[in-house]
Amino acid sequence: MSKKILSYAFLAFMCFFESPSYAAAKEKLKMDQHSEKFTPLYLYQNMEEQENVPLVVEGTIPDWVEGDFVRNGPALVKSPQGSVTSWFDGLAKLHTFKIRKGTVNYTCKFLCSEAYRKFKETCTFDFAGFAQKATSSSFSLIDFLFGLKNEEITNANVTLAEINSKRVAFTEVPLPVEFDKNLNTIGLFDYADDLPKNYSFESAHLLKDPDTGITWNFLIKIGLFETAYQIYRIPPHSQERQLVASIPVSSISYMHSFSLAGRYLVLVDYPLRAKKPRDMVDGFIQAFSWYGQDPSLIYVIDKATGCFFSTPVDPFFCFHHVNGFEKEGKIFVDLVAYPNPKIIDDINHYPFIEANTQLLRLEIDPLTRHAKVHRQPEKNLEFPRLNDHHIGKEYHYFYGIQTQDGGDGLMKHDMVNGKPLSWFEAGAYANEPLFVPHPQSRTEDEGVILSVINSTQKKESFLLVLDAKTFKELARVRAPHVIPFGFHGQFFKE
Repeated sequence: MSKKILSYAFLAFMCFFESPSYAAAKEKLKMDQHSEKFTPLYLYQNMEEQENVPLVVEGTIPDWVEGDFVRNGPALVKSPQGSVTSWFDGLAKLHTFKIRKGTVNYTCKFLCSEAYRKFKETCTFDFAGFAQKATSSSFSLIDFLFGLKNEEITNANVTLAEINSKRVAFTEVPLPVEFDKNLNTIGLFDYADDLPKNYSFESAHLLKDPDTGITWNFLIKIGLFETAYQIYRIPPHSQERQLVASIPVSSISYMHSFSLAGRYLVLVDYPLRAKKPRDMVDGFIQAFSWYGQDPSLIYVIDKATGCFFSTPVDPFFCFHHVNGFEKEGKIFVDLVAYPNPKIIDDINHYPFIEANTQLLRLEIDPLTRHAKVHRQPEKNLEFPRLNDHHIGKEYHYFYGIQTQDGGDGLMKHDMVNGKPLSWFEAGAYANEPLFVPHPQSRTEDEGVILSVINSTQKKESFLLVLDAKTFKELARVRAPHVIPFGFHGQFFKE
């Protein structure tokens, strides 16, 4: 039996049995969760795992909504021995609402990462992550620079995607992790290619071209002799990354997402830069500094030829692009911008923070290679999603969270007529909205919106179902426990 198979078997064993120290800590934290100390940190914390629990539906979910609404995010951030450095390093937990013929069953399980295995043994957070520094790691700068293979299962707590009919959890530090329909961790999802894997960094937000079925992404290759942004594609029914373009850079930017825009892929290189990547030994984000006197650089890559150019604009920071498209010879990219990366430090107070964002539209002329930045009226929004059939195309609507006094509401943004719709409930904080299209939709917004809502007053969570066209509530489904605030989700069709 190979070392890899033995390590998987041992990890499965550790995920099934609880050590005495872990069980005691779990019981103490369960008691703390129901105390009066219901702080933001406790909103992120839930150590219960449940499987196939039938839930009561208040209202009606349309019969055509058939599939698994799965969310990913940190659920374990604190123990009696301490806490993670950043919410972004909370141990990953998957939650699924299995929707069939108007009924809903709920399952939640931790991703069985190496960080989770260590926690079950020691009740400490001993791993290298977004901001976390390992105390007993065998991490080696030599391994980092030469890309020696690492077989540890990553704490993939950010997004979800489907590649080659496999369900995969992602973070920005490879490798991704495969899980099954029952949320059991299968193991590392290993790409079938020779592009950098273990000691490279990639966007967790893969984008699938709705016309070709090709999945696009970029990775940041860091090596002893070359540092580059590498654009790749994954053909349908494959898990082979094919290199399209390699952009050499002297230092790397923290880029969380990107856009497809017709024939092009667009990256925005912000002046949040790591000029000494070896500093990532102390936590990935610790290597980055804000150089606000420098511009943001827009990279435009031709998806067919790999040819690219860059153009500067005034500095800003961004986690999430909304979408991109081509029109009348110009390239347009919409994104949610911050004036600086202060949000990275403020995130531990989520959701009790001011988003301080503004929607920007980048207008790029591929002939002159110049760009203009148009400030849109939409402010204080985050976690934008749209109808995936319009990725890379001109679009009418997108959906997001908008921070307000006393809660975070859901918004439907009309990019053509400027007439927003909203859902808001005092004391309720919405997670990322996900659009599920009607299978026979005739319009862009014919479908439903799914979002997990957390009530800080009632200390409960529920699945909210809205009519995407009218934004009227169709149903709410109360979860059996508080679901920690998470990052992103995906709807896997049945």
